[in-house]
Amino acid sequence: MRTNGQTLRQAARSDIPETAEAGSINPAEKKPEDWSDRRAAPRVEARELSEIIMDTREIPVTCLIRNISRTGALIESASANVSDRFILTNHARKTRVICRVAWRKEKMMGVHFLTAPRPIK
Repeated sequence: MRTNGQTLRQAARSDIPETAEAGSINPAEKKPEDWSDRRAAPRVEARELSEIIMDTREIPVTCLIRNISRTGALIESASANVSDRFILTNHARKTRVICRVAWRKEKMMGVHFLTAPRPIK
């Protein structure tokens, strides 16, 4: 509660309980590898050679699946020029799945699967 002579910032800080330890990590400062507890499905380490197929290119982009779950994957692409939606062909599992890019940094990207994996015919 704001008392006489207190600024709004001071009043706001006085309402916050002092339970945080010194040096504790702010959730906004967490790195992506710390977010595993937020994922809908656990990720499994993988090194699976795959291809990204886009409408805008005739030739697929080679990529490597670094980890995978039933809902998404971490992909390292041979090119940073990948569209936001594409088909991921996983040669190791002999499947295809439509993906949406959730985040990207240079040639690394996290993708969300929009469909269930389908066998390659």
